[in-house]
Amino acid sequence: MSGFQMQKILYGAFGIVISYLAMSQVQSDILVAKLDDITVATNPSRGNDLRVTERLCVASNPVGPYSLSAIGSGPDGGFSIQNGPYSIAYELFLRDRRSGGGFRALAPNIPLTGLLTRRLRNNQGCPGNAARLRMIIRKETLSGAAAGIYQGSLQLTVIPE
Repeated sequence: MSGFQMQKILYGAFGIVISYLAMSQVQSDILVAKLDDITVATNPSRGNDLRVTERLCVASNPVGPYSLSAIGSGPDGGFSIQNGPYSIAYELFLRDRRSGGGFRALAPNIPLTGLLTRRLRNNQGCPGNAARLRMIIRKETLSGAAAGIYQGSLQLTVIPE
């Protein structure tokens, strides 16, 4: 047996759904890129919250505002990871450098508004990582969780405003 008595792994398969709601006759392209799955291991003696930050890029042509909606794999779309009958809740935050400000809390299936895309490059690429998605599992939640491998998914929907 290794030095870890408990293994808790967060695995997030980010499913991206791109929604486009035509508000005018202007045609636009939108791209969401640079998201990866997240794998995290921790041990029972962890003394602080577990924080994972994933960078992403939302670009469009023309540049414009958008909202982001998140649905987790927990009950009613809640943000949690599961191991059989056990679950670990997490909090989700987004920071969009283009629209300014710090991290803003996301709630399941409630769009976070006022975000701003980057300009989509001529080669249809996404220039840089303007947004950061942060997942936090509180130390109190971790310390009370049963040992095991926890998995979940997170669906992000980008909605042009």
